[in-house]
Parts: sequence; structure tokens; C-alpha cells
Amino acid sequence: MTPMLSFENINVAIAGAPVLRNVTFALKPGASAALIGRNGAGKTTTVRTIMGFTEASGTVQLGHFDRTGGGNTSWNSAHGSRGCSQPNLVSTGGAGYLYCFAVN
Repeated sequence: MTPMLSFENINVAIAGAPVLRNVTFALKPGASAALIGRNGAGKTTTVRTIMGFTEASGTVQLGHFDRTGGGNTSWNSAHGSRGCSQPNLVSTGGAGYLYCFAVN
């Protein structure tokens, strides 16, 4: 089964300081996870990396889309908006387990 979300050897540095170092994990569709840790542990950087807001080395797979590979890494650009319901998300090619992060 294809993971809903996976990181493979992800490294992110902010202002030259390493924040995420060789992070690897995979979440299957329907799985639940929690990000916990002290201040400065990389929780926000992890979420920003999932959303494509950091420059990361390694591979981030969100659904079936490689967030770090090739030219356009925008989920929205790769998947036309059809609405935020699970059936509409599934119709864009994903598993339908992710919900819209932002609206107008």
C-alpha cells in the first residue's frame, strides 16, 4: 500500500543551522500521528516541509505526489481544486485523507 505521507532522508537547515537531519518515516492511509517535542525541535519545520514551504533535500511524498522532485512542487498546482470533501479530494488522485489547509 502506498503511504499517505512519507519522508525519506529529509534534511532542512534554517539560516545555515540544521533543523531536520535525515528524517525518515511513512504513514499509511488512515493512520494517525502526533508531532511532539520541545521548543525548537523541528515540529513547525516538519509541517512547513510537508506543505512545500522549505528547501529540503530528500524525498517527501504526499499522497502520490513528490513534494521535492522536479520543477513545480505545489500540491495546488498539480491538482486542480474540486472542493474539500473527501470524494472531491479522492477525485484528484489522492487517497482523500487530507483536508484543505486554507480557504479564501
